[in-house]
Amino acid sequence: SMARAKPQRLSATFVKQIPEPGRYGDGPGGHGLALMVRETKRGGLSKCWVQTLRLEGHRVMAGLGPYPVVTLAMARERALENRRAALEGRDPRIRKGTPPRRVPTFAEAVEAVLDLHRPNWKPGGGSEQSWRRVLAPALDRMGDRPVDRIGSEDVLAVLAATWSANPSSAQSTARRLSAVLKWAQGSGWRTDNPAEAAVAALPRTRHRPKHHEAVHHAELGKVLAEAMDSGRDPAALLALKLIALTAVRSGEAREAHWSEFDLEGPRLDDSGGTDEGWRGAAGSAVGCGDGGAGRGPQSRHGRGGVPANQTELPPTDRSRNQQPGLAPRGAGLLD
Repeated sequence: SMARAKPQRLSATFVKQIPEPGRYGDGPGGHGLALMVRETKRGGLSKCWVQTLRLEGHRVMAGLGPYPVVTLAMARERALENRRAALEGRDPRIRKGTPPRRVPTFAEAVEAVLDLHRPNWKPGGGSEQSWRRVLAPALDRMGDRPVDRIGSEDVLAVLAATWSANPSSAQSTARRLSAVLKWAQGSGWRTDNPAEAAVAALPRTRHRPKHHEAVHHAELGKVLAEAMDSGRDPAALLALKLIALTAVRSGEAREAHWSEFDLEGPRLDDSGGTDEGWRGAAGSAVGCGDGGAGRGPQSRHGRGGVPANQTELPPTDRSRNQQPGLAPRGAGLLD
């Protein structure tokens, strides 16, 4: 196997002939030097030198250049120079004669990632609040720490607290942490993503999500009829009907506004008036009673609607004006 064939210390021949991706360390006395081998999109292999160092008690990674531009001998020489600099309290990643750049903190990296994502979030949605809530434990622990000083042990400490007790929440935290650290990696502040090593060190979870019982499409009419006769809140029942007949997500229905419905024509638009929103006779699902059949909306997630008989639904004016929960007050349909 590859593990048995690897020499105790790297050799020029072995480095040249490495056949598969992986991390290949230079062994004892290598000063943390390793060759990172990755598969390219074209099926080849790319190789680059990295070095693990400790600065002020924190484990950091330094890039030494690509192979074969940087040979094994050159990489060893650079690794030795970096080791000496680290022992003298200097950061070898900062070139001599260049003013040092201030490394952003983890909290600043989070803000940068939120700024990148914010244009793609729906105004008034809860995406940013969700990110901040999920990352709150990590911010409490390492918010003031420079992103290049965050190690896999720090990420592991954040995730281990809830990994077994609440795996769904912990996995969401891991994804957000990984996104922030990938930003740091892409911005040149790191050469690795410690979130990947931390997740790999955690045990596999046995969490099995509990799904609600499904309804066969042939039974949908019966189920809707029973629901409409249940005497429950009219607004909630009409929202249920909207979801069932148009295949929109429950959040899309709950947060929809009357301005998104074209009550004079077969269209529902959540894109602010552009042509990129939902399409179809979605207004029928909340009571457009002009007769005829229509298609449910094609949602932004690419799901097609199902045919709906508009004559079976209550008139739109009655839905808007006689159902308190559906009165247009500048908020969602259920507000």
